[in-house]
Amino acid sequence: CEIQTSVEAREQYLDFWAASGVNVACGTYAGPGPLDQAFETSVTGIAQARSIVDALDDRMLLVLKADDIEKAFREEKFGLVIDFQNTTAFSDKLERIDVFHNLGLRMCQLSYNIGTLVGEGCTEVHKSGLTYFGRAVVERLNALNIIVDVSHCSEQIGWDALEISSSPVVVSHSTSSAVCYHDRGKADDLAKAVADKGGFFGVVVVPGFIQETTEATLEDFVDHVAHLV
Repeated sequence: CEIQTSVEAREQYLDFWAASGVNVACGTYAGPGPLDQAFETSVTGIAQARSIVDALDDRMLLVLKADDIEKAFREEKFGLVIDFQNTTAFSDKLERIDVFHNLGLRMCQLSYNIGTLVGEGCTEVHKSGLTYFGRAVVERLNALNIIVDVSHCSEQIGWDALEISSSPVVVSHSTSSAVCYHDRGKADDLAKAVADKGGFFGVVVVPGFIQETTEATLEDFVDHVAHLV
């Protein structure tokens, strides 16, 4: 990792963080990609991320519990939350969830746009819910205090997760379908159910998701936030 050896690379990286205007952010280390490479890709990505945090431990910390977010703010450090936007790195092995938890995983989206062993994504032709394996995954995530995320999932996965999960379910990044339809958006009743059970709903800032064109304004983003509130 160049950040470990180069002062210039270190400062450039920290400057990007400062320019973002946030003190804690999620890094995604599982997403779409070849199934036969998913486990190795995620392990490698997390190892690289942790090497950066270790190299910048005077300015960064790894967020492993809620208190670490407040600690990052108090100590004026940048905090990294390790998250997955897919469950393909688990394959059909529940014990891998424990492995990734030990590596720092703290939030996990149940499926990406297409289906997995856990359930369907939001762009599948038939948008069914959680499989039996998917239900076991939710229970294991709960047991390890890993946040269950349903952002890209089919709406039915969202409902199934709300029914099964013993912890609040989140929509970390999506949109309101009522304001502007997109496959990634969520209906009002699901958004309200997430909130009623203690979860939160984050709105994306990708123009094509919040507006029918490829251009959008801050007002378009606020429309989604205001509607959801």
